[in-house]
Amino acid sequence: MFVQLDHLKTKDLQSNLDVIQAVFEVLLFDVTHQAESSNTLTIHQQILLNCESLALERTSDLNSLAIEELDSSLVNLNCLDKPNLFSGHNWFLSLLEAIIDPPYGTTLAQSHRVAFFKTFTQLCLLTEKDCEIYDWVGYPGSGRDNDSEWNDYFEPGREWWGNWCLTLYSPQLKKGCLLLASSTD
Repeated sequence: MFVQLDHLKTKDLQSNLDVIQAVFEVLLFDVTHQAESSNTLTIHQQILLNCESLALERTSDLNSLAIEELDSSLVNLNCLDKPNLFSGHNWFLSLLEAIIDPPYGTTLAQSHRVAFFKTFTQLCLLTEKDCEIYDWVGYPGSGRDNDSEWNDYFEPGREWWGNWCLTLYSPQLKKGCLLLASSTD
């Protein structure tokens, strides 16, 4: 199996996140040379192994990590314009809130949030019907706070703000995405 980074789309999406001062890193992948019978968890693991920020050894045993598959049906773009968007929490709303509420605030204007979220969720494959989403560290509020201890990258987030490490994969599109964040004040 070969996982190739989609540099151009990654650069554009990362630039958009940087402009609003979100603390997330994003990597987009085109998955090629995948056998139809491949275990898709292996693809998620390959996405992690191809992330320079995590600096994982190719021999790392990712099977020992406590991961959780997230419910993709919670991705709801119809609720993005509600004034009390973050009053009910699930992993999807927590992700959107983390993007616009990093430790030092964001420059994303309220009037631009809906358009930004729609573009972000589409580029990160969250809107794909066949999207598989794995949480590798326990998003803030998930009760899995100690599940991030497998990598030093997540040390700052354990102090206060939290950690994010999601891999997303669409078998139909043969595309993947990695969302990373770890920050504190």
